[in-house]
Amino acid sequence: MSKLIYTFTKTKKLKGDNMQNNSRIWLLVILLNLFFFSFLLSATAGTGIINNNYVNIRSGPDTTYDVLGMLNQGTQVEIVGSEKNWYQIKTEQLNGWVRNDLINLQKEYQLQVIANGVNLRSGPGTNYDIVGSANQGEILTLLDIKGDWYQVKTSAGLQAYIKATFTEKTEKAVPVPAPVPVPAPAPEPEPAPAPIPSLPVPPASTAVSQVEVISGTVNLRSGPGSNFDQMGSVFEGDVLTVIGQEGDWYKIKRADGTSAYIAAWLVQSTDIAVPAMATPNSNPAIVPTQATPNSNPAGTPLVILDGRQLTFEVPPIIENGRTLVPLRAIFEAMGASVSWDNNTRTATSIKGTTTVVLPIGSTSPTVNGQVWSLEVAAKIKNGRTLAPLRFVGEAFGGKVEWDNRNRIATITSPTSSGSRASSLVIRDNNTNLRSGPAISYDAIDSAGQGEKLAILAQRDGWYQVSRGGRTAWVAGWLIDLQEDGNEPLPSEDPIEEPKPEPPPKPEKPGPGVIWLSLTTDDDGLQIVMESGAKLDADIRESSGKVIYEFKGRQIEGLNLVKQSLGSGEIKAKARNVGDNTTVEIEFPCNTQYQTASEEGGKREVFIIPNTIWDVQQKSMGSSGERLIIKTLTPASYSRSKSGEVIEVRLEGVHKGSAQNDYQYNGPLIKDVTFIEEMVGGNRTTIIRITTNDDLGKYTVGKNTDGRDINILLVGQGQIKARRENLVVLDPGHGGKDTGARGANINEKDVNLKIALKAGELLRQKGIEVEYTRTTDIYLELTSARDEISEIANRLNPVLFVSIHSNAVLGNPAAQGTETYYYAPVDNDLLFLQYEERKSLAENLQRQLVTKLKRPDRGVKQNSYWVLQHTTMPSALVEVAFLSNPEEERLLQQEYFLDLAAQAIADGIAAYMGK
Repeated sequence: MSKLIYTFTKTKKLKGDNMQNNSRIWLLVILLNLFFFSFLLSATAGTGIINNNYVNIRSGPDTTYDVLGMLNQGTQVEIVGSEKNWYQIKTEQLNGWVRNDLINLQKEYQLQVIANGVNLRSGPGTNYDIVGSANQGEILTLLDIKGDWYQVKTSAGLQAYIKATFTEKTEKAVPVPAPVPVPAPAPEPEPAPAPIPSLPVPPASTAVSQVEVISGTVNLRSGPGSNFDQMGSVFEGDVLTVIGQEGDWYKIKRADGTSAYIAAWLVQSTDIAVPAMATPNSNPAIVPTQATPNSNPAGTPLVILDGRQLTFEVPPIIENGRTLVPLRAIFEAMGASVSWDNNTRTATSIKGTTTVVLPIGSTSPTVNGQVWSLEVAAKIKNGRTLAPLRFVGEAFGGKVEWDNRNRIATITSPTSSGSRASSLVIRDNNTNLRSGPAISYDAIDSAGQGEKLAILAQRDGWYQVSRGGRTAWVAGWLIDLQEDGNEPLPSEDPIEEPKPEPPPKPEKPGPGVIWLSLTTDDDGLQIVMESGAKLDADIRESSGKVIYEFKGRQIEGLNLVKQSLGSGEIKAKARNVGDNTTVEIEFPCNTQYQTASEEGGKREVFIIPNTIWDVQQKSMGSSGERLIIKTLTPASYSRSKSGEVIEVRLEGVHKGSAQNDYQYNGPLIKDVTFIEEMVGGNRTTIIRITTNDDLGKYTVGKNTDGRDINILLVGQGQIKARRENLVVLDPGHGGKDTGARGANINEKDVNLKIALKAGELLRQKGIEVEYTRTTDIYLELTSARDEISEIANRLNPVLFVSIHSNAVLGNPAAQGTETYYYAPVDNDLLFLQYEERKSLAENLQRQLVTKLKRPDRGVKQNSYWVLQHTTMPSALVEVAFLSNPEEERLLQQEYFLDLAAQAIADGIAAYMGK
């Protein structure tokens, strides 16, 4: 097109008839130009989403044109034209050009019918009336999803429901009316690009596309397809910010700042506009993309907490010029616990070390005992406490901003001001993890005190977390957020072309530099200072500190490493001083340490040997005791018992601060002695525990981080007699709970067949068998009632085995067999069965792998509900994967089910010694 215009402008004038004829030709050329220009605009017209931050919008289709402004990831634009690999776009604030790989086109989704005579119904089920039919090849527009039914609109405008299995998805670009074509003038040759400092400030508000989940619980994926790994879940009604699109998948931004993908047919657009929010020390040319509504004229006040709009059962109100907001909902969303005393009509909220007390009707609440004066008292409305906005936002150290024109309150909690919490720490043991963000959802797992979990999302004061590959929700008042420090401001360089990958880090440092690192193992902790040439270290020592000075070296990479050490901390900090480097190591006083040179002097190593730093004895019930040996780093142990003496050996561990002898004279422990010896060239600490005659059972194990050796002892009166020849088998799921679904079979049916076969084989061995179910019935397994554990505990068998089939949605390659047990060190009853539970799981896994010849996925610990709440040695087997096509075929074969049953029966018999 541009070439035709160029030829026209360079042609000489003609005279006479030739001139008249050629005028007609040029008129035709002009019309053709306009036609092609109009066709091009029509072909490319539509809408798109900017897929990166700080994208330059230029005055023409090339990087030599002036920069008019910038747009951020998630901004929706109207596409009005294109040239080469550039789109001409239009927004309310900017009209210009952007490279086409920085825009994702928006789609609408359609379905194609794949069978003839398919019924269309008035609702999502076969019990609804038939309102029409559709034939193979007919195209339907997708409106909504209800379970395994699609709500659709036909070409005739009929809205109805169709069974999803009779359709397949297709897509087309959303048509947008073409603008009136206006030919653009040719650009001047090679204009100089505008310098970055003179870029105009982007508009204060840009339109960010948001979508709402419309179909129950929806998985998020690591890529644009169901074959990518699951990255958590979102729920019907959740609103998500779209930052890009690939095919029929939206790329969305999660609460922790990371991105994930969601199927576009499971969401609908909300078209929410979002203003830019200021960040500390922000550059005016940088527009953050955190989303908040920007308009709420004359409406109910909106509350935005840490960038997320909160929803309430009772909305905020404005009385006498003061905004009152729901106290409990906001406090819980900030991670605080809230309790109510109906006698005194007082709300008390606690978060960390802060306690807030608010009496209804009073203008004098207290924060950690200090009286705060309010102009308006809190009140009860529709059963909910409403309190003044600023008090609610600031009581726990938050910052409150009020937009009076739009009636929007913005609260920034301390944990989000300048930093982002991407993980949390559980406060107490046996904290419930639930299937959804409310206590009405089932408890599907539990976490222990101090356990750190990654945050995937946040909703209504609850956090979605990942634990061992499974997702769950935990209440904000049961956790502490883990702050990961201030995030760096993004680069001021506009994103127009991919940046080259940085060169890989070399395996060894160069001769003029030093690398600093810290490692821990069974032998202790090591801080390593390494160079590519021999180091000449000057080492100075003082109480609680060692300083290394290296001449002619510069620190490269990490310059600070630290690690908890007993009740204190060790920290090494490196800094360059002129041409030299100094490394200062600080640690608790009286800490044993060594220094060493390795690799011909290229490595200087500061070593703190693994050492016992504390010994604790605790009572457990009326006749139980727990002995806890705390070591600086994780330790390995072995144990034995001879007569009344239990011996625990800690290899590579120094006796440290442990005394030689402890006299307890408790119900079970008489005394404990610690002996340090050199055994085979290795230092070993031997712990000898002399017990009383009443000892019924003991066990030894480590806590989660491996630094606490727990020795648990119980008296004979606490050992419950069991029906030694009885086994309970649990065919997982049943009734309305289908479990995992394969292409052709449901997990509940496979589990039942294997369990019944295994039970019959056990009976042939002379072992009594009971089942939690023998038919397709539903057993409740929730926090309100656990019928499965109730059955097992009432029958009091020698062991319990729950039988399952595995599945990983979106990963058909996953395959093999795995077995689980659960005996955490902080649960006395289960930990006492540690050896039995682990042995049962190992025997089952060994037999299953041997007989089924599927990949061995190992024996693992997991807090499955039935493993938590059964009081006898228990295990859960995952025979094979229904999500794997090959293993699903095997699970449909009787011979394979017979092998699985035989393996389970033989594993149980081996554990029982039969």
